[in-house]
Amino acid sequence: MPIHRAGSKQLKEIKQLRSRRGSFVLSALLGLTLIWTYYSVQKVIARHKPLPSQLRAQTQAKQLSDHLAAMDFHPGQKWKDTDGDTIQAHGGGVIYHEGVYYWYGENKAGSTYTAYSLGYSPPRVDVIGVSVYSSTDFVRWAYEGLALKGGSHPDIDPSMVLERPKVIHNRQTGKFIMWMHIDTADYELARTGVAVSDSPVGPFRYQGSFRPHGQQSRDFTVYADTDTGMGYLAYSSENNRVMHISALTPDYTHVTSTYTKLFVNMAREAPAMFKHKGVFLIATSGCTGWEPNKLEVFWTWDPLGDWKSLGYPCTGGSDLENAFTFFSQPNFVMAMPEHPGSFVFMADQWDPEDLSASRYVWLPMWVDDNPEAQHDAKVSAWTRLNPFSSTHTIAPVEVEVRWYDAWSMSHLSMNQTSRQVQQQDVKATSVDRRQQKQLPY
Repeated sequence: MPIHRAGSKQLKEIKQLRSRRGSFVLSALLGLTLIWTYYSVQKVIARHKPLPSQLRAQTQAKQLSDHLAAMDFHPGQKWKDTDGDTIQAHGGGVIYHEGVYYWYGENKAGSTYTAYSLGYSPPRVDVIGVSVYSSTDFVRWAYEGLALKGGSHPDIDPSMVLERPKVIHNRQTGKFIMWMHIDTADYELARTGVAVSDSPVGPFRYQGSFRPHGQQSRDFTVYADTDTGMGYLAYSSENNRVMHISALTPDYTHVTSTYTKLFVNMAREAPAMFKHKGVFLIATSGCTGWEPNKLEVFWTWDPLGDWKSLGYPCTGGSDLENAFTFFSQPNFVMAMPEHPGSFVFMADQWDPEDLSASRYVWLPMWVDDNPEAQHDAKVSAWTRLNPFSSTHTIAPVEVEVRWYDAWSMSHLSMNQTSRQVQQQDVKATSVDRRQQKQLPY
């Protein structure tokens, strides 16, 4: 059969037809690809799109975050002063004078190191001095400088140890008296130092150091009873196995010959003394170096008399957090006169790898009347003084220190009933604070 060759016109038409067919196929493939891509993306979006319940949870989380951010206190978080600098007031205490709060504490804004290469050598920072901050609302703190500068006396040379400064005001003399733990780097000196100032912000004039009644003095506190004018010094002694309490001289600069021993062989330290309705209380920690342990509170009618345990007051955290005082150590308890029966529990969350980064745990503390003692007619002024009374050991008060991720001054006005309701309604956080802060212990 003969072969008929197409003319140039026919060839051109064939090429155009093939071109149109190819374009149609390519367009169809492209269209299918776009459709497939669209539905694939929609599936991915649908798969990751929050459910209504998730949206509600996200909204609630945002509201909670905003609510917490608006609170006055954030325990264990970084705390800045009014200039935006990290507050350096470790192991300290607070006084209230003429409408202003003053917060004193160790300035540890230096490098952490160990003094000795052999044997146990506790971490330390060279002595810088005692910082003082002021506030009119107890929330925002302004740096006033160093109330006591390191290096002004051999006792407070940078190579020494200056810890847990406390200031009390003597109404009779008008002086402000600062007490502090003075030691060598190996903690063998174990003395108490005293400084005096005419102003709450200093400068404080260092007076020297001594061992009360010839006994070791390490972790300590001082307390001025505004009802009687009496002053007291409580300090860990006898290799930290026993605590002593001494009466202070009328000018609060030394101890009298009167003192007593308590918590014998109980190894308690970091005392913080306070008072409620005639009852003296003292919060203490165990002796575990820089690591946290269990807070225990004791009470008495007479600081130089017999003290009894009120047990362990920490609530609101996990069992582990409560058992380890929220991974902190007490340094002070501040009475809040505007909220009778309410106090602020102040503690340090030590970071032994970087002491300058140690944080503060301030929490609401309540002292409530013990109904059992309050309604027991036998608990009277006579039984308080009668050591042979069978009801003498009934504690007149109950103490609670509660953890909050964030809290405000308004929490202090909560009574015991409202706190119990809140405890039932709000589950305590189970976050491990050590992991949250990445603390080394």
